[in-house]
Amino acid sequence: MADRVVAGQSAAPLLDQLAGGGHSGAAVQRAPAMPASSDSADPSPGDPAAFARLQGVLTRAGLSVAQRQLPTANLLTADAARILNLLLQAQSSVEGIGPRMVAVRLMQNVVSDGGHTSIAAVVQRLTAFDPIIMLRPDGYIARAVTGEAIQRARKPELVNGELHAGGLVAGTFYCFDVTVPRLPSPVAP
Repeated sequence: MADRVVAGQSAAPLLDQLAGGGHSGAAVQRAPAMPASSDSADPSPGDPAAFARLQGVLTRAGLSVAQRQLPTANLLTADAARILNLLLQAQSSVEGIGPRMVAVRLMQNVVSDGGHTSIAAVVQRLTAFDPIIMLRPDGYIARAVTGEAIQRARKPELVNGELHAGGLVAGTFYCFDVTVPRLPSPVAP
């Protein structure tokens, strides 16, 4: 599904701008491919804060403790592919839909890079999603990374096979430059 334009800006150009790339379809920043290591052991411990942030997204996306086992420094293509498959099978809560979509994009990116990518680089890509919002299926506008509801858009309606509410489509990333504009409250007669 293509990203839609809201408030004059869709999420795809923002992600491309933050990534410094010219990829279409909201591609997230790609780190230069690193040569694959012959051993899968971590050469050194990574950034604990970055590791915790990525673990938090995977938790909110619906992965169990056993499923979200990560190396502490570098994420190998095989690790990312395993997590991607688990994410695609995971049953997330309504609040976990945004984090799941974000985590899927991050893991797809690591898999397409080949080789291995540092956890810190994956978390740097994750920060590109911080200003991104989405419409949850329950009709709430939410932050994509956390799934935190910001505001109720409207009652969701099915239109041509897509769930719409307040001019937004569920499952689509949107970006606003400053803050999420508040929808006007109905005026009492």
